[in-house]
Amino acid sequence: MKTLWRLLSILAIANLLAIAAFVGWLWQTGRMDAQRFELLKTILASSTAEDAARVEEEKVLHDESVRVAAEERKLLEAPFTRAEQIAASERFEERAQLAMKTLNDEQARLAEQIGEREEAVGVREGALDARRAAWEQAIADEKQRETSEQFKKAVKLLEGMPPKQGKDWILELVSNGKVEQAVKYLDAMSNSKSANLLKAFKTAGEAKTATDLLERLRSLGLESEQAATANPSAAPTAPAATVTPPAPKPAVPTAPAANAPLTVPS
Repeated sequence: MKTLWRLLSILAIANLLAIAAFVGWLWQTGRMDAQRFELLKTILASSTAEDAARVEEEKVLHDESVRVAAEERKLLEAPFTRAEQIAASERFEERAQLAMKTLNDEQARLAEQIGEREEAVGVREGALDARRAAWEQAIADEKQRETSEQFKKAVKLLEGMPPKQGKDWILELVSNGKVEQAVKYLDAMSNSKSANLLKAFKTAGEAKTATDLLERLRSLGLESEQAATANPSAAPTAPAATVTPPAPKPAVPTAPAANAPLTVPS
C-alpha cells in the first residue's frame, strides 16, 4: 500500500512539473500572452452546449435578417399591386416583430442568468461574512477566557504571597502607572488578605499610596453598586469586578516613628 501511494505521489508530482514546464514553454516561445490567456478564460467560461445554442440562435437571426432583406428588395423591385404591397408589408412587419420578440426573449434569459449568478455570489459572500464574524467572535471569547483565567491566577498568587512581598508587587504596579490594575487586584482579593497586605505599608509615602488605593477601591465599589442597581440582570464584564462592594479596610499607619494608625473613612 505504501509503495502504491509513493508511486501515485511521484506520478502526480511528475505531471505537475510537466504541466508547469509546458506553460512556461508557451510563455517563453510567445505562444501564450495575457491577451490569449483572457481569450482562453472567455472560451472556458461557457460550456460547448451553451456555445452551440448561442451560435444556432445567431444563425437563425442572421437567416431571418437575410430573408427580410430579400423580401424588402423584392418589394422594391417587383411591380406589385396595391393589395400585394399591403400583404407583403404586413408579412414584413410580422417577421420584424418576431425577430424583435426573439431578441427580447434572449435579453430576458441573459438578465435572468445574471440575476441568478449575482444571487449565488451574494449568498456565498453572506456565508463568508458569517464565518468570519463567528471566527472573530471565537477569538475574542478565547482571549477573554484566557485573560480571566490569568487574572484569577494572579489574584491567587498575590493572596499566597507574604504581605511584604505583595506590598512590593502593588507598589511596582503603582510606580509603573498601573494604579487601576492594582485596585482591581485588591478588589478581587479576600478582605482578610487585602487587609493584611495593606498593613505592610509602613512609611509615610507608602501610607499615602495605601490611602489613595483605599479611596479608589471605595469608588470602585460604589460604581459596581450603582451599575447593579441600574441594571440588576446584567452580569459583570470585567474579570476583576466583584458583585459585593468591599468591606472597610483596617487602619493604615502613617509614619514608622510614631507608629500611629491612620483611620481611612469609608
